[in-house]
Amino acid sequence: MEQDERDEIISRFIYHSPTPAQRALLDECHETIMACVEFLVNRLPNGRDRALALTSLEDTRMKMNKAIIFSDVG
Repeated sequence: MEQDERDEIISRFIYHSPTPAQRALLDECHETIMACVEFLVNRLPNGRDRALALTSLEDTRMKMNKAIIFSDVG
């Protein structure tokens, strides 16, 4: 494995501390996702489809976090 490839792989799997600006954006995204979660839980009947919708939001939040951490914000 070449050093550039190794560095990129390591970067993808280590913890990256957010900057203050990134932390603020992460918090804003979390609040928005939680508002969606609350809406779905309160408005949709309990069942497989609601569970899948919540899982999709969980996946969305993880991808938003990564997009923010690996961005130039802050």
